[in-house]
Formats: sequence, C-alpha cells, structure tokens
Amino acid sequence: MESIKKLDAYVGAPYAWCMDEEGGLPGSRAPFWRLEKLPTPEEVRKEGCCCVGLVNFARILEGLSTFAGTMDTWERFKDQMICVKGDEDPPEGALLLRPYGDLNDQGHVGIARMNGALLHCYTDTDRPTERFSGPGIALDPSWKESRAWRPEGYWAGWVPVEVWLARG
Repeated sequence: MESIKKLDAYVGAPYAWCMDEEGGLPGSRAPFWRLEKLPTPEEVRKEGCCCVGLVNFARILEGLSTFAGTMDTWERFKDQMICVKGDEDPPEGALLLRPYGDLNDQGHVGIARMNGALLHCYTDTDRPTERFSGPGIALDPSWKESRAWRPEGYWAGWVPVEVWLARG
C-alpha cells in the first residue's frame, strides 16, 4: 500500500496522448511509462502520463511487469475482477477497471483510495489535438462521480490490491 501512497507526488501531471506506435512497448517512456525504474514527478510533469502509466508506477515500485494499455490490463485481470455492486466502495488500493471498447472508448483504470476517493489520470477531451490535455493525474473525491461516470455504471469492477500488485 505504501507504493500507492507514493503516487500522490504525481498529482497535477498532465494527461499525454500516445502519439506513436512505440508508446506501449516495454522500455518506453510517456505516456505508458513501461520502465524498470520509476520516473521522477518532474519527468512526468514534463512528459505527461495516461491512466495505465499511473498504474504502472505502482507496479514499478513493487518490481512487477508493467501494462501495455487498458486492454492488456483487462485481459490480465478480467477473471479475478469483482463486479461493482451499487454504491459499495471498493477497498483502498483496489484497481478499478473499465474495458477497452473502441477508438472512442478506450477503457479506463484507476486506483481506489480511502473513503471512496479515486486516483487516476484522464483527459477532458475526446480526441488528441495536442500531445497534452488536462486535468491529468488527479485525486477525485469519489470514484462514483469521476469523469464520464454514468448512473448505469462506468466501472465494470475492481481487483483487490493483493492481486494486481502481487509478486508472481
């Protein structure tokens, strides 16, 4: 759980769109940050991040492999996911998931924090016109009311921290 708390240092970094085919490959930097060493908050504020990049920071801190995108994350954990049930808050540290739908709905991941808060990285635009957009890495007061949340359900489910941050 300490690795998740360390991610607060990145709040305020901009959202960065993946503008090249190399973005999700192992060893790549922004926006997926598929590295072995954690980038500094200053590097991330300069280069930006995406939702999966933020989650990758926790995995880097735990010495785990990183994710290539929302589809990769979904495929790894869909069978271990606990479906969202009404207003029940996921436990702190849980990985919230929404699957990749298509180019216009590329899914989303975020990390549950205390009292129903959500740490995630998102954009307020639907299409990349520039490399960066905002608000980027944010700690929202409620996972239920975060960007694009819909009454019929935004998140498909969550994965316990002891599963998504588990060592082999």
